[in-house]
Amino acid sequence: MHEDDRFLKILKIVCKFKGGSTYSIAKLARVPESEVRKTINFLLSEGVLLEAAQTSNCNSCPLSKICPLRGSGIPPRKVTIYMLSSKGMEICRKLT
Repeated sequence: MHEDDRFLKILKIVCKFKGGSTYSIAKLARVPESEVRKTINFLLSEGVLLEAAQTSNCNSCPLSKICPLRGSGIPPRKVTIYMLSSKGMEICRKLT
């Protein structure tokens, strides 16, 4: 998959779920977590994403309903959750 295609795929998932963690986005996009990290770092630097929370407790996580780790038997780990900024929401509206 071409790098631009991966970027767009990751961005569309972020738009659909209004954010996520690197792990959950990587699972949904079926791309390496390292690629998601690069994309998230770029989106953070451009003001498209914001760091929303860090949690290791599934019950307090804002993405617990869509997280592929919840109920998987994998012990929770400290995860950084990212969410769309108002700039990011505007970009996502243009994508759809």
